Amino acid sequence: MDNTSCFHCGDDFGKNQIVFQEKSFCCNGCRTIFEIFSVNELTCYYDLQNSPRAIPKKVEAFNA
Repeated sequence: MDNTSCFHCGDDFGKNQIVFQEKSFCCNGCRTIFEIFSVNELTCYYDLQNSPRAIPKKVEAFNA
């Protein structure tokens, strides 16, 4: 992996990289939150990080 920041919180993981489902995390807490989001189909949360004011398509379709 060439990225050095946590997929969930964005912090630098340095030498403590935890890889889960091909994503890198800084700690087991961030990995666990990602896993909970994944199991409950809430990964649209990560879409908000890339576009903070955007409404995820899943939620947008639900409100239509």
